[in-house]
Amino acid sequence: MAETKSELVEELSSQSTKAELVELLGSRLKKDEISKLLDDEVEGTKDELLRKLNSRTKDELVQAVESRLTKDEIEKAVVAGRDDSDEDEADDERDEGQDEQDEPRAARQSEEPQREIDHCAGL
Repeated sequence: MAETKSELVEELSSQSTKAELVELLGSRLKKDEISKLLDDEVEGTKDELLRKLNSRTKDELVQAVESRLTKDEIEKAVVAGRDDSDEDEADDERDEGQDEQDEPRAARQSEEPQREIDHCAGL
């Protein structure tokens, strides 16, 4: 299913935090391009510029992604976000299964001290 750039941007916006958008812009843009996003010729390192960029609203960051990145770059970020989401769900399912396995063991462990108390009381 071929998605338009706008659809990809919309999905990226819904699945990403501001910090993730700043990270994406930082990984794809050069220092001078980031400076242009800040609307002035700010001096400083790329990290300093990214910190300033982080003060922008999420909507502004989404607009920057849409205007500065290619459809392919945005699509890669969306797919990576989908993969992370799938991994999180799989981790949650594994954690739930582990919890179920832990319960009988925890129940057995909590019964053992009571057996010792009962045994000592019988002496």
